[in-house]
Amino acid sequence: MFRSTAIFLFFFTALVVTGGLSWLALGNYHSAAPIAQENLRSLALTMASAMEGVATRDPSLKSLISFHSPEMAYAILISTQGEILFHSNADLVGSAMMDSRYQLPLQNGNFDEERIRLGTGEMVYEFQTSIHFANQTCILRLALHTWRADGVMRRAQQEMQIIFSLLIIGWILALVIISLLRKQMWLQRQSARQRELARLGEVGAVLAHEIRNPLAGIKGYAQLLEERLPDGKERDFASLIVNEARRMESLTHDILLYSRSESLVPEPCPLAPVTATVLQLLALQAQEHGVHFFCDIADDLFVLCPRAVHAPQIMLDTGRFFMY
Repeated sequence: MFRSTAIFLFFFTALVVTGGLSWLALGNYHSAAPIAQENLRSLALTMASAMEGVATRDPSLKSLISFHSPEMAYAILISTQGEILFHSNADLVGSAMMDSRYQLPLQNGNFDEERIRLGTGEMVYEFQTSIHFANQTCILRLALHTWRADGVMRRAQQEMQIIFSLLIIGWILALVIISLLRKQMWLQRQSARQRELARLGEVGAVLAHEIRNPLAGIKGYAQLLEERLPDGKERDFASLIVNEARRMESLTHDILLYSRSESLVPEPCPLAPVTATVLQLLALQAQEHGVHFFCDIADDLFVLCPRAVHAPQIMLDTGRFFMY
């Protein structure tokens, strides 16, 4: 539950941050065009005002020849009749204006602006406005280079692309991290499950070891009863005990084989207790056949055997074990 809530909060925060940055990037990009247009307009108005002042002081317009700016592509001063009074290219002074766009400021009473493409293929910002000097009204047409304004647009576009690229990279990294975390959690669950199964296997092995020893005794005594009792229900009961004991012995053997997860390392094991237990289990059947056991093993006598069989465990089928 905690992990699910944490993942939900992470995705919610990521979506909020993504939405905020996207809105900021798009807003900055969309506002760049009006800002660039406003910068061009402000520059054109400033230059028009300056040129109007020069023309007012020098109606011959000769002083306008020295008026130049790096942003200006060309400047044309046109009379209301369409005659070019001034042109950045002096060879065109006195000629007639070929297009009628110069009349737009006179018709709407305000300035006119648009982007046009020159014969060289360059896009320029064209600004037209009426100016007054020497008791006459003329139209000033200015064409300005747009590289600075376009630079503002390019920077805004690059910033938007960088922000969206970073957001995409961030989401990819986040998904990769979440995938790795989910895989790690799955591995942790699998490891915990394996440890739990290993503990269950150890418990099963211990129980199987503890059950096999008394089970061998139960089976041995039941076999003796089966041999001594006459035919009848009592002998059938003893036979049933023997069969069930053998089945349980087989089950415990399978459990031990299944639960064994590591190789058995031989260690010193005292021989006397194991021998004593074996003789005790076989004593009744041996006496029946007139066999007597004699055991004289020193307490400090050890043999090498795996730790798993340190405890006395009897694997003999006493129903088939005979001594003479």
